[in-house]
Amino acid sequence: MALSKFTETLIRGFQTSPNGAVGHHRVALRVNQAIDAFNGLNADTTRSRSEKAPLYKQLQEQHGKAIKADLDKFGNELLARTDAHEAKVAKVLNSVSLADAVQIVAGLKAAGLTAEQFRSAIADSGEIAVAMARVPQALSGLSADVATAAALNHYPDLLAEAAANERDFSAYSSLSNVVDRTIREIGMNVDEQALASRFDESKLSPDAAPKTQAEQNAAAE
Repeated sequence: MALSKFTETLIRGFQTSPNGAVGHHRVALRVNQAIDAFNGLNADTTRSRSEKAPLYKQLQEQHGKAIKADLDKFGNELLARTDAHEAKVAKVLNSVSLADAVQIVAGLKAAGLTAEQFRSAIADSGEIAVAMARVPQALSGLSADVATAAALNHYPDLLAEAAANERDFSAYSSLSNVVDRTIREIGMNVDEQALASRFDESKLSPDAAPKTQAEQNAAAE
């Protein structure tokens, strides 16, 4: 199966953030480099299949290691950004104390607001929206997911950041599949049987001081 290189259009990922594009680009360049080497080795007519076996093995191991290292770096960067984003969300959701949140929501309910008025209050006030997300569902009448989403609607920068992280994780997942497929395809060209029977070239050099049986016996005593 022929391996396809990343084009200039997709080498930075699809709809990735600026940070995500950098990580994706780094790994994609590694993949393209490995494919160039793989194609060059395939096209080499001066070597037999058995002669190419150790070169395919070397290509798989060395390029695979370099690609995986950059892929791991990309993944760790995404995890760090996700942790930072979640910390921002937690700060927003804790900007109203639980005691204040209960008082706010209880006050709205005591005022006899209609369901429509409740929705309008949540949409108009970030403080009320956060309060609804803080109190138990039994008091707010909203599930945790719905209440949190309503609160975060007042923070478009956090919503945009979450969407960017999601796109970057999607790009990372696709890239990871490409990496696995590339390394696996290179490995399929490794002739293990040829490698097993290959002469160890290090044996071409004579031992510095071969020992006689008597010398070996003396050393063992």
